[in-house]
Amino acid sequence: DGTRNGGPAEAAAVAPLPLPLPPPSSPLRCSTDPLFIHLFWAKHHFGGRSEGESMDVKGHGFDQPDRKHGGEGASQNGLKSSVRSGWIKMTNRFYEKIELYDMQWDGLDLSKCHVAVAPFGGLIAIAPDGSEMGANKVRIFTSAGRFLSEFRWPHKGLVGMGWTDSEHLVVVIAEGENNVFVYSIHGECLNSFLIPQCKVIAECSIWGSGLVCRAAGTHCDFYAVQNFHRPRVTKLRSPSIPFKPSAMVPIPANQNPHRKLEVLLASPHGSIHIISNSEPVEVKATQDERRFNEPFLKIALSPSGRYLAAVNKTGTLTVMESDFSATISEFITKHSRPPLDVAWCGEDSVLLYWEQILIMVGPFGAYVAFKYPQAKKNTLRLQTQEDGCIVLTSSQCELLRKVPEPVVTIFKSKSKEPASQVFAASRAFERSNIAADLCIRQLKNSGKEDHLRDAVLTCLEAALHCFHIEAQAALLKAASYGKLFCEDRDGYLRDTFVERCKYVRVLHNVRQKNVGIPLTYSQFKALGIEVLIERLVHRHEHLLALRICELMKLSTMKQKTLEHWACAKIRSSGTEDYKKLGREIIEKLKICPGISFGKIAETAFNEGLKELATSLLEHEPKSKDQVNLLLNMDQEERALRKAVESRDSDLIMSVLLYLLKRLPGGSVAEGPVDPELDPDGAELQ
Repeated sequence: DGTRNGGPAEAAAVAPLPLPLPPPSSPLRCSTDPLFIHLFWAKHHFGGRSEGESMDVKGHGFDQPDRKHGGEGASQNGLKSSVRSGWIKMTNRFYEKIELYDMQWDGLDLSKCHVAVAPFGGLIAIAPDGSEMGANKVRIFTSAGRFLSEFRWPHKGLVGMGWTDSEHLVVVIAEGENNVFVYSIHGECLNSFLIPQCKVIAECSIWGSGLVCRAAGTHCDFYAVQNFHRPRVTKLRSPSIPFKPSAMVPIPANQNPHRKLEVLLASPHGSIHIISNSEPVEVKATQDERRFNEPFLKIALSPSGRYLAAVNKTGTLTVMESDFSATISEFITKHSRPPLDVAWCGEDSVLLYWEQILIMVGPFGAYVAFKYPQAKKNTLRLQTQEDGCIVLTSSQCELLRKVPEPVVTIFKSKSKEPASQVFAASRAFERSNIAADLCIRQLKNSGKEDHLRDAVLTCLEAALHCFHIEAQAALLKAASYGKLFCEDRDGYLRDTFVERCKYVRVLHNVRQKNVGIPLTYSQFKALGIEVLIERLVHRHEHLLALRICELMKLSTMKQKTLEHWACAKIRSSGTEDYKKLGREIIEKLKICPGISFGKIAETAFNEGLKELATSLLEHEPKSKDQVNLLLNMDQEERALRKAVESRDSDLIMSVLLYLLKRLPGGSVAEGPVDPELDPDGAELQ
């Protein structure tokens, strides 16, 4: 693709968009069971494969992932044991480590690189450190290690990198005419600015909507930017006695109960200074009188902003409220050296990383250790998620998380919850066991009508949270079986079931290795379907984005997806025949009646394809957009003709006024006057 700056040739093509496939036809369509309809559609739509066979459809339906997710390994009777096999129990909670991907990059040593991992299954930015050649070059990969793009910035001296909420890369360099740059994932510089009065930046901390940096020198001044779209640099009020902080953690305004940006600075004397626009505050102990006797070397903020995890010089982990109102717990690591990194795993456990070992500390002092014997020093990267943590190594991408409650409810050993009973009844029904009927009768006769209904909804939630493929299919079957015995006069269960099946389908496809977005259901809900589609479009996964729009019936997003595809196609066309390119674009965009061609034509004009832009504008349904772009293309006569054809008096008048300003002589063009454009003619009268 022309928008990708560098990289392998196979990453360069913009895939053409085929027309939507027609729905399957079969005499068995009389079934009204949504699960049957959904699975039957997938089976017949992709070649009539049997239920156990793999479907290599790559972005169209229920893809079968790798065996490591448990898709084919579990037996019929041992499914619960297979799901529980990866669980780790700490006190009364269960955690799991999921191997998401084997990284597709070759021989990349993360120990010699700056690495920035985006949240919500986002992208990975990697840049060599200052000692390596090409230190001002950054490469972008998916979470599966698939190369997307690479680009350079004007200066050396990288201080830090981070991702914005809109998945743009922020690069901070030590010094230069501008020292903060915002890039798209394909290397386009969207914005750059200078932090005034800060000649050299010593360190920085970046979050989704802003950054905080410390100026080099003895004064240790601090500056903040809270909006990358309209950057406004604010100098924070520094402590009265300057010092170089051993840890610096910003608390953004949306995570702070005071609704303002505050920055925590760990001093060499053991206290923590809180700086902002107001007077700095020094904290020497929490309000429950737990004093800070040793300086903190690492501090991490929880996803909600409610808790802090801090490790001091002696290796003691302290978890406290972010407003220092109370100390939650303390954990003595007995390690002679401080950890290389500290990160939250969701909201209730903390990860500590040393060389070749990762320790997860639970809420009540319990812990578990994960060993990485093949990992070199400083090769693990931790990225906190709202429900877990991404663990990135040179060879793998993993997810550590607390097992979601609906999954625990159903698959926990000896569970007697209604959802677990419905799941067991469904499995018994598949084996033609009469115990299925007895189990359902017991639930219906329990005296609480909502038990069965809630059990069905819990099965649906568990299917969305689960990464175990065979378990997902079994949970959907259990929900389909259980809802047959529920009264559903308002159609809520039916509609919820169909909607959840669509969500499962979307999550399956974006998790595939060729896409590389390992979203959990909690992250999917927080991100939103429209934002997910936008991210797919920006990665040039237009076909998958289009299929999701059609599945979820999102007409506006469908138009945006097709529009972006057409613009990307034009930018990557090179010397391609513009007539052939125009016919291809018009043919593909027929699947979306009423789509605007204005932005597409403008892209063609900016790329120097004036004839293509003119031909595309003939299909623009909005006369105002059509006329305005024709005027920008210096085609005044055609613009006036289109204005007259629209019979919009305001539009005609605006064109005439434009021509009077642009052409004081009053003539549109040399040659005979067209009767339709004659001011004395019937058209204008």
